Parts: sequence; structure tokens; C-alpha cells
Amino acid sequence: MVADITFYGEKHLNKNLYVDFGYMDFVVPRSVYTKLETYVYENVGRHHLKNKYIKFACEKRSKLSPPDISFKLKDDSAIYTLTGNDYVMEDHKGRFCFLGLVPGKGDDWTIGGLFFRKYVTGMMVTSSENSIKFGFLQVKRVSTISGIKLHNDMHHEPLFELRAA
Repeated sequence: MVADITFYGEKHLNKNLYVDFGYMDFVVPRSVYTKLETYVYENVGRHHLKNKYIKFACEKRSKLSPPDISFKLKDDSAIYTLTGNDYVMEDHKGRFCFLGLVPGKGDDWTIGGLFFRKYVTGMMVTSSENSIKFGFLQVKRVSTISGIKLHNDMHHEPLFELRAA
């Protein structure tokens, strides 16, 4: 997909945007990652890591206001936004927080599972048009029945349409 992405008030136009359901994090260009890393370390201090995550003590989380990430996909009028809180995660003990963004090797962006905590993928087969429509739907409310989560009150029209030849 191709998208216009807004992050830190900067527009990244006509960027390749991939979806990876098997990966939780967002993969962002190195320049974006470095800018966010500097912001976090200037506001809450540096934690030395042996991995790629920007990590900090959760008790300092209130000092941060990570920027929103907004996507506007080509051929779609909707703007999909994740707030800074949507991509801040905690370890299982709640002591350390980290940002679910990792640096990529190029200029492309990849949406991981963090996006799908807020949006779900919708597909519709239309027999009359002999096509499949695909898009993202924002979850407004999540219901749980016997351990199965049902997403209710979703909205948005399909994003893509694939027609049989």
C-alpha cells in the first residue's frame, strides 16, 4: 500500500506501508526512530538495552507525550491514528515501559499488531460484483464472551476492491 504518514508533525508522503500480522511492533525509518529515541531519553533518561526497544521506567511515563502516528492510505478518505499511548507497552511486571517502534533498514513503514488493537481488518465478498472488498475498521467497543472477543460497533467503508478477471 502507499500512504501519507504524519509523525511529529512531519508529513512523510507516498511511503510504502506494509502490514505484518505476525509482528507486534511498527517498523519505521531509522530517522524517525532516532528522533523519537532522542525525545524519550531527553525527557525520562536513558536505559541501556541489548535490544532495539526504546525503554524507560514506567513510573516516568507521565512525563512523556509521544506523538501520534497518522496514516492516510491512497484511495481511502479515512485517517487512521495511533496515539502515543497506543504504542507504549509495559513489561509483564509493569516496571519498564517501551515503545513498540523499531528501526527499519529503508524508508518503508510496517504496521504490526499494535495497529490491530485499535483497528481490525474487514473483508466482504460481493457476489453481484464478483469482487472482494478489503479495509480497516475502527473498534469502538470490544465484548468478551467465554474468552472470545467480539468487536462491535465498527465503522468505515472497505478500502480496496479486488475484482475477478
